[in-house]
Amino acid sequence: MVTLAIAALEALFADICIVGAGPAAIACALHLIGCGLKIILVETGGTLYDPQAQEIGRTETGLRFGTVDCAYNTRQFGGNANAWLVDTGRSYRGVRLAPLTPADFEPRPGLADTGWPINFSDLNAFYRQAPRIFGLPSDSFDLEPWSGPDTPDLPVADGSVDTAMYMFGDGQVFTNDHRATLEKSEDVRILTHHTVTSLETPSGDTRVRSAVAVDRDGRKRRIVADQFILAGGGLGSTQLLLSSIADASLSIGPAAENVGRYFIDHPLLNGGEFFPSDRKLIDRMALYDLRTIGAAPVMGHLKLSDAALRRESLLNMSMIFLPRRNGWQVSETMNARQVAGFQAAIRLRGAIRDRRLPAAWDLVAGAVGIDGIARRLFSRVVSPTANLARGGWSKLPARQRARFDRFQILHVAEQAPHRDNRVMLGSERDATGLRRLTIDWQWHQSDQDKIMRGQQIFADALAGAGLGTFAIHKDGAGPSVVSSTTGHWMGLTRMSRSARDGVVDTNCRVHGTDNLYIASSSVFPTGGYANPTLTVVAISLRIADRLRRLYRRDLTEDAGKAIEATTDGQRADPQTSYSPKSHLDAGLPRPFSDD
Repeated sequence: MVTLAIAALEALFADICIVGAGPAAIACALHLIGCGLKIILVETGGTLYDPQAQEIGRTETGLRFGTVDCAYNTRQFGGNANAWLVDTGRSYRGVRLAPLTPADFEPRPGLADTGWPINFSDLNAFYRQAPRIFGLPSDSFDLEPWSGPDTPDLPVADGSVDTAMYMFGDGQVFTNDHRATLEKSEDVRILTHHTVTSLETPSGDTRVRSAVAVDRDGRKRRIVADQFILAGGGLGSTQLLLSSIADASLSIGPAAENVGRYFIDHPLLNGGEFFPSDRKLIDRMALYDLRTIGAAPVMGHLKLSDAALRRESLLNMSMIFLPRRNGWQVSETMNARQVAGFQAAIRLRGAIRDRRLPAAWDLVAGAVGIDGIARRLFSRVVSPTANLARGGWSKLPARQRARFDRFQILHVAEQAPHRDNRVMLGSERDATGLRRLTIDWQWHQSDQDKIMRGQQIFADALAGAGLGTFAIHKDGAGPSVVSSTTGHWMGLTRMSRSARDGVVDTNCRVHGTDNLYIASSSVFPTGGYANPTLTVVAISLRIADRLRRLYRRDLTEDAGKAIEATTDGQRADPQTSYSPKSHLDAGLPRPFSDD
């Protein structure tokens, strides 16, 4: 273990240090404003795209991760909100949001290591608050506000399948609106272009006393705080923990053996095609299109019911409907070079909109794959089709909708936690000296069998209701994989009651420490099918709420001691008499000083 030498580096002081500046970090900071606490957010990148910062956030290449060769953590203020790409009609930075269901939190017989140590009810209040962080109305994931006579839900009534709703958040709320709020607050300091490379704990102590951050020029600063929250994304938070443990600057006891294990993601699958028994059904399925109603972009989808998950110990999954015409595969299918060119074009468009220089490799990929760009542009202008990033098909003129005679089905699928799926420190190092992460992952056949059973349940429910035929597409002995990842890094610092089984406790505090929290999808023991961002924000609000209550109690206790010690009858102000215990112990000045 290290022995702290505070004077060796320039130091910053705060009550709470939040590592990262993505949605989780921003939600924490917003909820803590006004508590009389000083907060520092530390972010590798700046407010604009920075290739140097993104290079710090990537893994080693050559991963054992299915279709994925290299993975990235978005390093920029706003985090992954800068990478969201759903076009909602109001924003090109949309993200698909939905809560986990009660059954997602429960252990499932026959699926080892499933279940959370908290219940859905423990997050319910924060689920109600979380949509406001995205600029959305609360409690609107229910079906009732969005379905109606003109937009009915599919009449699937066998109890195994439900219609559920996505709402779409806007990344610009984080990158612009919330940033402005935090910048105006006297309680918050945003430290950009700094990467936290280690957490430091004195020998024998159970408290993190400081974090070391490196700027772009290699200069180091020490951030001393009373509480630390790791909110740098699933990979970033895991990398920092693994690095600090490997360097012996941090000790968390038995929980260290679980850091980086139980890695889970959401594979994206090509489910096949759904052929309605009556062509007119397509014109009645606007509920399942991406539409903006009032202040909320929404879209319906099918999911496995909680009853089905419990009855058969299934893995959860969604069923997304994208209307298609006969022969659509020929016009939609592109080779790897064309796909790379089109994806580069999306990033180039973002660079132009953000008024920043594009990455050189995107210019090259776009030039090499220009025919792929041309094909997608032709499709969008002449024959527009829906995809995961674009809706609006239900508002097309009747003559254009008439060409649709089927739906392509996409699934976002749950993966069971397996201890052997893991993320580790590799041999390469980034510009800050941190060892990059490498990934050793496989999609177990048992998981694939569960998913194929779920597909059959969808098919039986649709056929049983007389709605049509779901022709399931398979790839050999398993489902057809579009991508092994949707960028949802979960399970790596999983929540558990005991340090033997995970990394953080039910309050997201790291086992073996008194003041280190993780606000990230990495704490999920299981991930359901939904994009984890809404749940991550709910968890972040729960962590911030705990700290608000903790400091309120400490303030009251310290004020009482001050009153007892006052001999002249004047009462001390608890806001001015309180100083965090770590600062008192170290004899350090008040937060936000740069001494």
